[in-house]
Amino acid sequence: MSLAKVRKGWPLLFIALIGVLALSSCPALAQPLEKIDAELRKVLEVANPSDPVAIIVIFQGRPTEEQLNTLRVVNKMEISYVYKIIDGVAGRAPAEEVPKIAGYDWVKEIWLDKKVYATSGRAVETSKLMESLQEKNDELSRNISELQKLVSAQQSRIHELETSLGAYSIATFVVGLAVGVGATALIMRRLTRSYPTTKNVSS
Repeated sequence: MSLAKVRKGWPLLFIALIGVLALSSCPALAQPLEKIDAELRKVLEVANPSDPVAIIVIFQGRPTEEQLNTLRVVNKMEISYVYKIIDGVAGRAPAEEVPKIAGYDWVKEIWLDKKVYATSGRAVETSKLMESLQEKNDELSRNISELQKLVSAQQSRIHELETSLGAYSIATFVVGLAVGVGATALIMRRLTRSYPTTKNVSS
């Protein structure tokens, strides 16, 4: 192969290389953006980079302290709520940080935090309602447990009083019996003294 042919083929090779790199990099660039819902993307398009945006970050699993600290320190996100039923957190982050957050492999989705009944909003509101009911149920369970302890303590006290009353009744009965026996003996002695017995004399 001549040097002229090699030089002539370089532009085509360079273009082909660029095409391969573009095809291989596009999915990687598009993947983080696919994690951001459409309504949040619209907000990010008109927001300034430093504008705080209310978002809900959904994780692949339960968020760890390390992941939460990454959002707080690296991405400057102010986390206001950590969900218990769904694997997510709510808070505010600068608009420019949202795509960076979406780039983490442990982030599943990012929603716009809103108080309307859209699909994501309905799921979040349902989650908050269920968590509120769960907290009230836990508080009720604690109150019932405390009431059961109080009833158990009262029952123990009643049992102690019954035991004490039973012991007192037995003691009273024994004392009364002793007094009765003593009084009977005293009466018999007095009767014996008042009517002495006579001895029979044989003839």
